[in-house]
Amino acid sequence: MISIACNIQECYFEIIKKHFTSKDYYLEKFNPASYDDIYFIEINTLNDLDKIQQINRYPETLIYIIGPNDFHLLNECLTLGIHLYFEKDDLENSLHSKSETIHQQIFTRFKTYHYKNKQMSFELRLAQIM
Repeated sequence: MISIACNIQECYFEIIKKHFTSKDYYLEKFNPASYDDIYFIEINTLNDLDKIQQINRYPETLIYIIGPNDFHLLNECLTLGIHLYFEKDDLENSLHSKSETIHQQIFTRFKTYHYKNKQMSFELRLAQIM
């Protein structure tokens, strides 16, 4: 299961929840003490970029930003290694149009290996093995 943490307003949380309806995803509110696979972080100004540094970043973590239509802010986010930037005013359409990219990123980062023998069956992420 892929865990998604959201540090965003409730209205954006509902939009994201609609997009990740599969049983393969678990959505929760952001908790700095926990590790999650995907983060949706809302920012409004350059001062909000410190929210990104609160995240325990591992190589397989995906970070998506929801922010205003601000080229300077977008550029700063890209220099920090953000995977996608969504404009607040068009979040639902952007999620829909970037759906293939999002799912490709998820598939690439969270590939799994299924192991099964007579007594047990489990799934391991390839990144955990490596």
